[in-house]
Amino acid sequence: MDAGVVKRPRVGRHGQTADLVSVDAEHFGFERRRGSRRTGPGSRLVRVFIGLMLVAALAASVFLWRNLADGCGGDRSRVSVVVDSSISAGLKAIADRAADDSCFDFAVTPTSGADVPARLTAGGAGVDLWLADSQIRAERVMAQVRRTPEYVTRSLASSPVVVVGTKLGQLTSWADVMNLDKLQVGSPMENSAGDAPIIGGAAAVSRGEITRTAFTQAMTAMAAQRHKVIPGQDTDDARMRTSNVSDIPSVASEQQYLMFKKKWTGSQLAAKIPADGTLMLDYPLMTTASPDHRASADAAGRALVAAAASDEGRKMLQEAGFRNPDGSGIGRPVKTISAGDSREINEALRSWQILSVPMRMLNVLDTSGSMQAPAGSSTRAQLLAETVIDGTKLLGDASQVGVWIFGIDRGTDGADWKQIVPIRRLDEVAAGVTQRQTIATTTREAMRDDLGGGTGLYDTTLAAYKAMVDGYDPAATNTLAIVTDGRNEDDNSITLDDLVTQLKALQDPGRPVRIVAIGITSDADADSLNRIAEVTGGTSYIAETPMDIRGIFTTEAGRLLSS
Repeated sequence: MDAGVVKRPRVGRHGQTADLVSVDAEHFGFERRRGSRRTGPGSRLVRVFIGLMLVAALAASVFLWRNLADGCGGDRSRVSVVVDSSISAGLKAIADRAADDSCFDFAVTPTSGADVPARLTAGGAGVDLWLADSQIRAERVMAQVRRTPEYVTRSLASSPVVVVGTKLGQLTSWADVMNLDKLQVGSPMENSAGDAPIIGGAAAVSRGEITRTAFTQAMTAMAAQRHKVIPGQDTDDARMRTSNVSDIPSVASEQQYLMFKKKWTGSQLAAKIPADGTLMLDYPLMTTASPDHRASADAAGRALVAAAASDEGRKMLQEAGFRNPDGSGIGRPVKTISAGDSREINEALRSWQILSVPMRMLNVLDTSGSMQAPAGSSTRAQLLAETVIDGTKLLGDASQVGVWIFGIDRGTDGADWKQIVPIRRLDEVAAGVTQRQTIATTTREAMRDDLGGGTGLYDTTLAAYKAMVDGYDPAATNTLAIVTDGRNEDDNSITLDDLVTQLKALQDPGRPVRIVAIGITSDADADSLNRIAEVTGGTSYIAETPMDIRGIFTTEAGRLLSS
């Protein structure tokens, strides 16, 4: 049986199944009489064979009895369910109940929000149902994977977003929360709890209570805090453990807070909601099956909803810290945020994602002979090196950056590319040196010492894009930056049409990687760069002057509020 599959073969609707017991042939009249002559090996073999046949027959009859008696005639369907990690335990119990009352067996898989898009676009059996933590996330992810949301229910349960801490003062609004010193929030790629301050702040802007500038500054401050988080500490539990032993506040769902308090009975953590209201996580269930399995998946989803809505299901969810869909069941009633202008909210959420999510970037730099041409007081190559180095200074420590160089036969075995710095976090230390320092030193050396030859643009672009897709990080913005001052000169490479076709085939909306193609001066092949970038949803630029190069890298590396 698959791990996580809830399967209930039964005698009846809620009956108990019989256990199989070991069976000895002697219990069926084949015992040897006292004093009888010892039989030979052949007789013993016959007895063993007959005993095994009886066991097999009994097992088969029990199997048929179980599967025919449940009303499904032995025809049960396996349903794959991806769920937000916070509600997985509660949903598995409900799936157990739903399996008892239906002909479905549910495989419930807890999945990080960042991994859901790739799961929804993966081949194979796919995902039949998805239980997200909010309709906001559901709409965002379904738009990313280019599908229309098909709700079985818009709310299976609910949980308000709260601020937790040991020293929380009066909180009038989410604008107050955003300005709390050292406030910790989760990644918008992982869960929706961190969206509450943004939605609350955007609503306050719509009401005229704070200025757009003040709101942007507060978002930027929160994002700066996020980028300081060290690996392994960017989880809801880790944030609450930090808040539990310090004066650092954090944002979480009420359910996460209640489960933390249940586990750590001596905790002094308190939870508060701003006076102007909060965001209610509503846990929608959606059908995500392929068209030929959609009807079955929808029926299975309705079985889950019915089990969750039963008295037993409600009790299961409440024991796991969740409220009923209408906000009742546990705790006091809470005031919810009046979202106001949805366009304002959506723009704010996009900006927050850009600000708070670290970047994963591969810089692929042209080292052909023409890069030795003068550019201002230095060369094109030297200017590009300094621009790349300056660009990394705009990124937080959590961002990941690597560097390739390219030219015809530049790498091993005749490849046109060569990795000079692998992609790593900028604060990672290797051989006593940080990644930032390694990028600075190695890039300067390569752009000084490894110049010459022709431009191998197309093969390099394809190899770099494949590497970025293979190493895709769902918790980051994945970008491939290709910089050249020429056009493809490798007669043995693929054609531009082949490159565009393969890039299109490699694209996966669940694992998006965009190409930023930068041409240096009018010598660059602007048309080719535009086609390369456009097919991946990226952007192409032509930098005519040294200042243009710096400006482009500043825009793309920082990316702050541009989208």
